[in-house]
Amino acid sequence: MRKKRILGQETEYGMIIKQLPRDLEMLEIAKWLYYRFIPLCLREAAAREMSWKTDYFLANGGRFYYDAGDHPEYATPECLSARQLVCCSEAGDRLLEELQAEANEKLAAFGLPSRIYLYRNNHDGKRHTYGCHENYAVRPEIFDSLAAYGSNAAKDFFLAYLMSSVIYTGAGDVIYDSKSEELKFALSQRAWFVRYAVANSGPPFLPMINGKNESHAGEYLCRLHVMGRDTNMANAALYLKFGTARIILDMIEDGCFNRNLALKNAIQSYRQFSFDPSLKFRAELKNGKKYTALEIQKILLEEALSHVSGCGGGEEDKDIVEKWGTVLDGLSRLKEKPRLLLGDVDWVTKKFILDEELSKITRRPLDRGLAFSSFKGRTRNSLNDFLNFARTVNIQYHDLRRERGLYYRFRDFATRIVSPCEIKKAVTEPPKGARAELRGFLVNAFNRPEMALKYYVAYCWHFMQWDYGSSNKYIDLSDPYANRFKPGAEKFLPKEIKVPKKFRA
Repeated sequence: MRKKRILGQETEYGMIIKQLPRDLEMLEIAKWLYYRFIPLCLREAAAREMSWKTDYFLANGGRFYYDAGDHPEYATPECLSARQLVCCSEAGDRLLEELQAEANEKLAAFGLPSRIYLYRNNHDGKRHTYGCHENYAVRPEIFDSLAAYGSNAAKDFFLAYLMSSVIYTGAGDVIYDSKSEELKFALSQRAWFVRYAVANSGPPFLPMINGKNESHAGEYLCRLHVMGRDTNMANAALYLKFGTARIILDMIEDGCFNRNLALKNAIQSYRQFSFDPSLKFRAELKNGKKYTALEIQKILLEEALSHVSGCGGGEEDKDIVEKWGTVLDGLSRLKEKPRLLLGDVDWVTKKFILDEELSKITRRPLDRGLAFSSFKGRTRNSLNDFLNFARTVNIQYHDLRRERGLYYRFRDFATRIVSPCEIKKAVTEPPKGARAELRGFLVNAFNRPEMALKYYVAYCWHFMQWDYGSSNKYIDLSDPYANRFKPGAEKFLPKEIKVPKKFRA
């Protein structure tokens, strides 16, 4: 029987700091986002010295840290289902929403004029990109195929899936060309920046798949690191993103995949799919056939249905293929029923906001690009106002504050994947079934005031260690499925820590 696949997500958040003093770096303001995680007994000294770290493992088993490029980043704990992943991802948003409010209160209390605003998006409008990285545990031979620099059937199939999935994973983007005076709508904020199928490089030119394996899981598992898809506000889109990828990877591992489904130019196709909100662009396959992204996804869905039925897929697999079919059907009828996927597909929701406003001016949707030069007089002036409106929507849609973020106005239309109670619980409790449970227990245990003063603790995804005087102790967490201590490991823990029965070998 196949083990449940380990899933994880790293989200880099866009950040705007208003009224940043000229003599301060962004980090000197952003570090207030991390103030909550300083042990209570150490906060007074930290505030006095205005110095503390910006990298913490959390009680839910995840991690919150400050990444290169001035981005707060939240990594979910290890999850065993797409539903768990959605819950932990949303928990991260709610945590950061709280931290943003707390940080701004602290800044005001210390007499600093700066204020922090966080956004779950993929670029700053100035061609600087940041991402939402997907992690999937795969066998070494599968990683070698999918992260290969040359072509092979499994990699080609996986890329065809990834590139065409933009029709439901895209966050939507507004692009204005000042030279041609044309405003365009794109499905993806990330597609323009993706220049390679596989590479070890980072921004500004990204690969879809990172060729480097940093598994944090010993030798028997590799971490497939997908970098080129968008950050989602819609939980339904996020659920499909990870759920469909997991099923596609199962098909590849079982050798049950369509070897003819290979794009002739995957990167070019990704960009062209993104720049066509009408979903009519047909990409050429290596065998000469041409398909739209929607047609490719329908082929994949049909094969996934067959695979899930034939392999006795679990309840989540069945739910994923059902919702996958519903979304593809909704995309097929988008022209007649533009409200059908509101709250479930981000680009559809964002475009609906823009089209509603644009219809008051031109009576046309933002499908193929809006050429400002073709309009004169008052209409032209109105279009200039619309350009400012579109730029605002492109940012405010992703605002983490639920009272300000435009996406949250459509939550009542959205398919519910997890409940508010589950999300609230996931802020402080790890998901069940993987090593995140152990890590969360250790974080809570060592964060107690009497422990924080006594021990220096260091965490990584696959181990943790602590120092006490000249003594240095180490706990191995290299098995991502292990949610109990290895036999004998408990004796290395400080005597103050009592291990519950559920964590004992």
